[in-house]
This record gives sequence, C-alpha cells and structure tokens, in this order.
Amino acid sequence: MTKAYHISTLLQVSEIAKQQRDNATASELLERALFTFGRSVHSTFSKNLAAGKARLDFRRPENREFWLAIWRYIGTLTVRATFQTAFEWAKLMLAMAPEQDPYCIRLLFDQLALRGRDPQAVIDLVETDHLQRLWKVPPNLAFSVALAHDRLKQPQKARSTLKNAIREYPWVAARLCKELDISPIPKPVWGKEPNGDYQELLCQLYVPKAKDLWNTTEATSLLVEVCYSFEDLGAGEDPYWLAQIPEIDIARHVILSDDGNLMALLDTQIKAKYTSVSDPLPPEDSIDSFDSAGNAARTNRTQLLASIEELRLYFQSVRIENLAHGGFTVEDFAAALEAAGSSMDEFRRNTDRFETVRRRLRDEGVDVILDNNGQGGLEVESDESD
Repeated sequence: MTKAYHISTLLQVSEIAKQQRDNATASELLERALFTFGRSVHSTFSKNLAAGKARLDFRRPENREFWLAIWRYIGTLTVRATFQTAFEWAKLMLAMAPEQDPYCIRLLFDQLALRGRDPQAVIDLVETDHLQRLWKVPPNLAFSVALAHDRLKQPQKARSTLKNAIREYPWVAARLCKELDISPIPKPVWGKEPNGDYQELLCQLYVPKAKDLWNTTEATSLLVEVCYSFEDLGAGEDPYWLAQIPEIDIARHVILSDDGNLMALLDTQIKAKYTSVSDPLPPEDSIDSFDSAGNAARTNRTQLLASIEELRLYFQSVRIENLAHGGFTVEDFAAALEAAGSSMDEFRRNTDRFETVRRRLRDEGVDVILDNNGQGGLEVESDESD
C-alpha cells in the first residue's frame, strides 16, 4: 500500500475487509488510521479530553472520519469480546461532543459499560444533570441502570429504578420477557407493544443486543418480580423520560449498525440521503475545509488575513521590485529567489496561493491590494467593503 497512512483509504479498505469477513485485517487498518490521528493531534488534546474540555466539531469532514474510525473500531473490539477497551473508546467518542452525540453512542454506551464491568459508569451517566436535561433517560439507559445497581449489590436501588423504567417503557419489559422465554409473561406487561416506528426502533436497538445481559438468574428474577408488582400499567404511549432524538442522528446510528430490520424502520426520505459509507449522512451545516482545487479553504477571515500577511512577508523577502528597473533575465530572477532562500517552484506556489486567498477574501467582502511601499518591499492593504 503506497499510502500506508492515508486515513480515507484505510477506512475504505477496512470496510472492504469487513465485508469479506476478514476482521483481523479490518481491525489492523482501523488501528493504523487511529494511530495516524493520534500523531496529528496537538499535545494538549489528550489532556483536555481527559478533563472533559476538548471538543471536535462534527461539521468538519476530517473530524467525522475520526468518529467513523472509532465507531468501526468499537465494532471490531466487540467481535473480539474486548469489551473494556471498546467501552474506553465509547467514552472517548462521547466526550468529543456529548451535547450533540452525532452517532447516538448513548444508545450503546450502557451495554458496553456493563460488558466492560463498569456498572458505575452507567449510573454516573444517567445521574448527570446536564445530560438528563438534554437526553432525559432513553429506554436502554433506564433499564440498564437497574442492572448496574443490581451488579453493585444495591437491591433496593435496582428495584426502584427498574420499576420506574417499566412504568415509562412497559413495551421494553414485555419484549424482554418474550426474548428471555419467560412463561407466562407477567400479566401487567403482557401484550404491551411499542407505539409507532420510533418506539419500535428504540426497542429493537436495545432488547436483542442486551437480552443476554438480563439472561441470568438474578436479573431475570428481578425483572419478573418488578413486573408483577404493578396493578395497573399504561401502554407507554408518551413516556415523560423519552426525548425525541434528532432523526438524522439516530438514522446515522442505525446505518452504521448495518441491520436490515432496523433500516426498514427509518423514514424513506432519510434513507434517500444516505449516499456514502465513508461519510454517512453528513450534517446539513457541514463545513468544507478544502475547495475543489484541493487548496486550504480557510473560512475564518482572521486566518485568511494572516495568510495574506505571511505571503506579504515572503514577497517582501524576495525583493523582486529591485529587478523591475531595467531589463532582467530569468537567470536574474532565479538568482534573486536563491538569494532569498526561495526557488521558482515556491514562488509559483505562493503566487497561486495568494490569488486563491485573495479571491476568498473578496468573497468575504475584503479587497486586498498589493502596492509598492517605496521601502523596497510590498505592502498589503485591505479595504473591507459593505
């Protein structure tokens, strides 16, 4: 592979290897991609991330490649049953944008935590005030927090949290009982079904993946006991705990899960927007960091002006105005560039770069004028137009 550390290529070839069931190669390529990301981040990134202060803007395609690499790597780790490592990567993904959570890792976080033997992490997440206001408590977290308390030998907490979960989402409890072959199904939850495709989707995202977590004597007994404790239980049509997850985010989660049954529950208009496995459902406010010519498209005006200043200093160092008096040859020009520590190729690149940045500034309403300053150099003047 000539581009051994080209991230886009690594992600594409890794997906091909996965489709061919070559999980070892897929995992190796993902690790290489993540290693490449690790080499490129600033030295303070990991420290800030550990402190909960680092954020990555999902609107930028380069950052989305990082999310995609992590998600796919979590998948390979779960296949290898290295759940604790997978959970650490899930925590990293959540920490990069907890307010947006563009891949809806919260719908998977609890299962990875329980399999990774860190039940306290589920409790901490559910009890976080800020995230409660954003997410409330989706079905998977509502039921898993009861399991977390049970594993921590907190039976009263386990019963109370599970009772609240069943009251809010009786259709999840009914589906769990069915999947676990509990017979007879407790009467209070018998016949409870999700109300609409959205609830069905959340139910299918949780129950088939988490049923083995409930398939222990202690957990099953707890579930049956609490189900029977109800006398009158509603249908859970409009749970207070259930916040509407952005349609595009949950669709992204479903697409990446690669489950045909779940895909059938997505809106056809959303599925029609899915055109690329390398960037599934990019946000509508995506920020392109590169223009069609492949040059850096600096969107911030301050950065553009800084680039112009950098180019001004370069052209000033070359002092080409000294050659403008009288005839001069290409050899004279090359000698002037060499004396300035430059070359013809660098001069051409900087000239092209200047025109690109100048054009982008003009689009921003700033006109850049190169003018002889009478001091043997070039002066850049910017005139911001309304």
